[in-house]
Amino acid sequence: MKYTIYVGNLPKATTTEEVTDYFKKLFPSVTGTKLLNDPMNKKSKCYGFVDFIKYNEYQMILSSNRQYTYKGNQLIIKYVLI
Repeated sequence: MKYTIYVGNLPKATTTEEVTDYFKKLFPSVTGTKLLNDPMNKKSKCYGFVDFIKYNEYQMILSSNRQYTYKGNQLIIKYVLI
């Protein structure tokens, strides 16, 4: 089973691999990331989704009061209901 979080306020030039690597260093059970782009101009919408395979790590990121900063942007992290 996989667990997914929403990650917002990402820098425009961020790649999927960069976000996956960032979260994988903090939470080894991260399996991947999907970033969304505008279909018209192909530019980043500055948000995406990160998948975890371990429930305890997923819960940890959602319940912690820690603020995550990536390339100078304070990230918005939210629960996703799938």
